[in-house]
Amino acid sequence: MALPHFRLPLKHPRIIHSAQLAYLQAARNYTILYFEDGRCEVYSKTLKLFEASLPAEHFVRISKSYLVRRDYIDRYVTKKEIRLKNGVPLK
Repeated sequence: MALPHFRLPLKHPRIIHSAQLAYLQAARNYTILYFEDGRCEVYSKTLKLFEASLPAEHFVRISKSYLVRRDYIDRYVTKKEIRLKNGVPLK
């Protein structure tokens, strides 16, 4: 099933294709979006706001700090740690 596009919850909405997005990281009242091509963008919105905008069937909240695209998870290392397809470990 193809991943849908979604509208970023911003003052001037921007549309992103979900397949470009690897994971999101909370940083206090900011959210860092990490893309598959290595880019990252910082937004002054909470992770909770982004979570509400993304399709739940394609993204999973693995902790208070991370929201990950399900098909970008490579493996579960432990009960509390995953490894992404790009080799990045997240807890």
